[in-house]
Amino acid sequence: MKPSIEVLGVYRLTITIDLVREMTNARFVEPENWPGEKKAAEQAGLRELREAVLVEVLVLHRDDQFRIEDFGQPQSDQAAYAERYLSDDGESVVGTAWDPPSGPTLRLAFFLHYLHVDRPLLTSYGPVTLPEPRPMPLRLSRLMPYQPVA
Repeated sequence: MKPSIEVLGVYRLTITIDLVREMTNARFVEPENWPGEKKAAEQAGLRELREAVLVEVLVLHRDDQFRIEDFGQPQSDQAAYAERYLSDDGESVVGTAWDPPSGPTLRLAFFLHYLHVDRPLLTSYGPVTLPEPRPMPLRLSRLMPYQPVA
């Protein structure tokens, strides 16, 4: 059978005050930067968090052509990151980018910044149409906590 990618969902992050603070701290670790720049850093972090999503896909009939590095969008320098392989039911993590599970079928979740839903998701097996983002399911919030990029 021919390899393919099925998008199971695109999910908005659950943004909390603590997550905005964590994002700000990841970017501005020097105390001398805080007085004049803290508010601007918080606003920039909040904008970035609002434009980040978690994408969950099913990889069917995986072959040697599959590479997580292929996932992204046209006209964007953003790439999938913090990827985790999930169990068949999506309820547990079974592998990471460095330790993927074996087998022809994979359930995969990853973060992507600055998503454009009007553009396809590029994959090892060609472009795939993306659905509109929706709220993050609790199971994925637990399994895939967002880690701010410094």
